[in-house]
Order: sequence, then structure tokens, then C-alpha cells
Amino acid sequence: LTKFLSHDILLKQALYFGLNNQPKQALHLYQGACLLDHSKSCEVVSLHVNELANNYQQFEDIRQDYNGWVKDNQSKIIK
Repeated sequence: LTKFLSHDILLKQALYFGLNNQPKQALHLYQGACLLDHSKSCEVVSLHVNELANNYQQFEDIRQDYNGWVKDNQSKIIK
């Protein structure tokens, strides 16, 4: 892909995993996108995941798992 990671690249690849019914891989990339750059993108990632879950049924479990992960890791996520 690229040697420079960004939350945009991780979100796009996570989208592809989710659409390909690979929720564990998608969730892992969403978590990474959130934590990238000292957690500056967590709100953007949350909005992205929520929007996808509203439009695609296969993202509902990903949304639940991601939101649970965010709740469980509040101390790691800088706001």
C-alpha cells in the first residue's frame, strides 16, 4: 500500500475488510486508526464506523465491538 500510514488509509482498508465480511480485520484497523497520532482521529473513526453501520448491516457488529473497545480503553484514548 504505502510506507506512510494515515487514518485515511486504515479506514479505507477497514472498509474493504468489512465489505468482504472480515470483521475482525476491519475492527483491528479501526482500532489502529483511532490510536494513530496519539488518538487524534478517534472521533473521526467513530463517526465513520457509525455511518457505515447505519448503511450496511454487516458493519453493525463491528460498530458494537469498536464502541465497546473505545469504552474499555478510555485511559489510552486522549481526547
